[in-house]
Amino acid sequence: MLPHAYVEAALARHAAPCLAGIKPANLVSFPSTDIQWCDTYNEMLNEQGIYFTPLCVCENRTQVLVYRKDLLTCLCFQPQVAVALRYFGYLPECGLDAIIMRLKERMSDFIGTRSREQGKSFPHEIGLFLGYPADDVMQYVKTGGQNCLFCGYWKVYSNPEQALQVFHQYTECKERFALQIKSGMTIFEIVCAA
Repeated sequence: MLPHAYVEAALARHAAPCLAGIKPANLVSFPSTDIQWCDTYNEMLNEQGIYFTPLCVCENRTQVLVYRKDLLTCLCFQPQVAVALRYFGYLPECGLDAIIMRLKERMSDFIGTRSREQGKSFPHEIGLFLGYPADDVMQYVKTGGQNCLFCGYWKVYSNPEQALQVFHQYTECKERFALQIKSGMTIFEIVCAA
């Protein structure tokens, strides 16, 4: 079983922007030994609109999507994001639960050894869920990740000044959460105090 302090520190380090409400979602990797903590955190934070969904469980690691349901729902219906999602085979009009289920399927398809042998590629559309600009996600896919302006939380192809501001905001948020956790606060207390 994962120690509570480990989960809290990992969430502060990797999901703070989502937990703070400045990002729709974060993807956090945890050891696969125990993901029951997701149920506990869902019980504590679903009322705050924050959800924890394991996307794929591998032999050693589990990828958990931490998301704010309202922000992610709104994002999926932004015209440019909806067009990009459709490009990747998602149907935004079916609702967020169906979209997340499709993402789980895509992640599982990629992780499965047999699927990799069949040439399945990583679902780079996950960047859309994480709030990366749709232009940058689509350019990444078109170029195979080449020729970006620079790298930060994602590979930037357009609006570099805006991306730098967002990167700075995310970093400050993660540092603030880490300090609060170190001072003895819990994720629940930090989220509720915001």
